[in-house]
Amino acid sequence: MICADSTVVPGAEKFKTDVGICAQTVMLAACEAGFGGCMIGSFSQEPLKEILGIPAQLTPMLLLALGKPDEEVRIVGEAADGSVTYYRENGVHHVQKRELEHIVISPEKEGCDR
Repeated sequence: MICADSTVVPGAEKFKTDVGICAQTVMLAACEAGFGGCMIGSFSQEPLKEILGIPAQLTPMLLLALGKPDEEVRIVGEAADGSVTYYRENGVHHVQKRELEHIVISPEKEGCDR
């Protein structure tokens, strides 16, 4: 669990960039060590704080589930119809992602002035 600490900076919103950097660093290190992981941002903060006895000054921002993967995951390009839906085929979990040139704004491509 990655938490914002209000004794460092009031307001959890100011921690969002740091939370992302921290989470990515942990996930990359876990992957390097042979683990898989999932970032979980959709959870109820207050019940979690109560169950785990988290002090009032800490706000849970992101949960990281880590463990040994039980399936192979392959990053693949988007489908011909533009779909980026995940699917499983022959025991492999395919994660469709849009190609870089479809998500990066290029001044040359878009006709923007520099």
